[in-house]
Amino acid sequence: EMEEMEEREESDAEGDADENLDLDGCSSLGEAMALVHQRFQTSQEIVDYVQRTKDTRLVGIIAMYSDHLAERPRAKLPDVNSLEDVCKLLQESRNIIVLTGAGVSVSAGIPDFRSASGIYEKLRSEFGMPEPQCMFDKEYFEDSPEPFFSFAHELWPGNYEPTKCHRFIKLLEERGALLRNYTQNIDTLEHKANITRVINCHGSFATATCVTCKRQVDGMTLEEDILAQR
Repeated sequence: EMEEMEEREESDAEGDADENLDLDGCSSLGEAMALVHQRFQTSQEIVDYVQRTKDTRLVGIIAMYSDHLAERPRAKLPDVNSLEDVCKLLQESRNIIVLTGAGVSVSAGIPDFRSASGIYEKLRSEFGMPEPQCMFDKEYFEDSPEPFFSFAHELWPGNYEPTKCHRFIKLLEERGALLRNYTQNIDTLEHKANITRVINCHGSFATATCVTCKRQVDGMTLEEDILAQR
C-alpha cells in the first residue's frame, strides 16, 4: 500500500511539473507574457494557477496582461441560456459578487465618462485639456484646478438619487445573497442606497484628504466649495 501511495504521489508531482509554466526559460517579460497568453484563457485561470503552485511571479502579469485576456470571450455556463435561467441562478446563489461602473448611474442623470456626450468629452471641449484623464493628475490639478472642480460639481452626491440597479443590489444584500459590491463609481449612490457590503475601488466623495498634510475630513465639509467650483 505504501508503495502504491508513493507511486501516486510521484505521478501527481510529475503531472504538476507538466502543468507548471517554464518562466525560468523566458529571457524577457514579453516571452513570459506570450507564454501566459498561450496557456491561459482568463485572468481567473491565472489566479487559480498561482493558488495551486504558489508561483507568485504571475501576480504582476495578471495586472499587466488583463486587457489582453479580457478580449477573449468568457466561458459561458452551459445551463444558463435565458432570462429565466439567470433569475433561477440568482435565487439559488448566496455569494454573489456585483461589479458596477458608470452605467448603473446613467439613469440617475449622471453622465458616463467615455461616450460622445460624456464627462471626458465635455471637459476636453470646455477646458481644452490635452487628455481628459489629466484631471486626476496631481500636478495638473495644482496648476489648473478648474477642470476637477467642474467635474466634482457635475457629480456631487446631493444632486442624484440611487437607480433601480442600486436598489437591486441592496435587495440582494437584504436577502443575504450579496458577498460584495465592487464599484468604480465615486458618486456614493451605493451608500445612499444603504449598501454596506461595498468597496469603492476608486474612492468616493464620502471623504476628502488634504494632499499636503493628509488630514481627512467628511466629504460634505467641502460641499460649499465644490458647488461654488472654487
